[in-house]
Amino acid sequence: MPLHESSIPPLHCLVRREFLTDNPEHEGQYEKAVAVSVRSVPGSCALFQVLLENGALRDKLPIHALHDTEHKHIHPFHHLQLWNCFSANFSIVEINYLSGLRVDVKLKSGDWASGTYLWTLQWGPDYTHGADLSLAIHPSEHKSGHFILLDCGEFAIQPNNRLRWHEPSHVTKPFPEKPDYVVNVHEWNCEAHAKWQTEDSDAWFYEAREEAKPQEWKLPDPPKGRRWHRDDWTEEMLPPGYRPLLDGEERDPVDLMWASFEGPWIYVAHADFDSQTGPVDRFNTHFRTTRPLPTTP
Repeated sequence: MPLHESSIPPLHCLVRREFLTDNPEHEGQYEKAVAVSVRSVPGSCALFQVLLENGALRDKLPIHALHDTEHKHIHPFHHLQLWNCFSANFSIVEINYLSGLRVDVKLKSGDWASGTYLWTLQWGPDYTHGADLSLAIHPSEHKSGHFILLDCGEFAIQPNNRLRWHEPSHVTKPFPEKPDYVVNVHEWNCEAHAKWQTEDSDAWFYEAREEAKPQEWKLPDPPKGRRWHRDDWTEEMLPPGYRPLLDGEERDPVDLMWASFEGPWIYVAHADFDSQTGPVDRFNTHFRTTRPLPTTP
């Protein structure tokens, strides 16, 4: 993508002379030109460079400085371009299927203005500062800028959601008064969903297979005819080598107990006296141990 400035399809146009001389007395006067490039500066409308008939090359002209025909200026520049440039990194795309199509623009005022599609400004991320500080590719913020010659003789740069297109062989249904479409805020990352891996080889035409799914953790079954003193354990509470105490099993000083105010896990030997002895049941806190299961009498 170009950075800051890009060539555009040569555009024969008129330049309002007051933008060349900074003299309001020249309002209503024009000079013939060919627009040859566009500059994208974040925080600004698109700025054009033109070659005049006298050989002067003038740049940094805003969109309302360019006209197709001589006429009294109609729309403010911020109506012609609804949003500032999103990034210094951009491309010029002439979308083939849209080339030359008639299109209506809904302006800030709510009025519709008809015109003809010419090309599109497409913004991308800008890493010139080490990190992308723009919103150019943020799903809910990204917008294209379609460059349109309006029938009134002005030019416009407008996003998709301000346009109504006409294509006789395809657009055959009436345009809704207010479409119920919503902004696409999803990021469709192909590598963030189904887990798969390629075969372990240097083959060019490789096979892909789904990764083995990790087995869901399940509390081990207690000995037949017995039950754990609690069944609300998690995998994190029972590291390898640990088991819960059985219901009615005597606690031991080397066992660990869940003491949320002191640990969270502490040795039974370090607990208060009432917690150091006696069998455990479901009314007690969690007790775990590395001792082997007691033998059945």
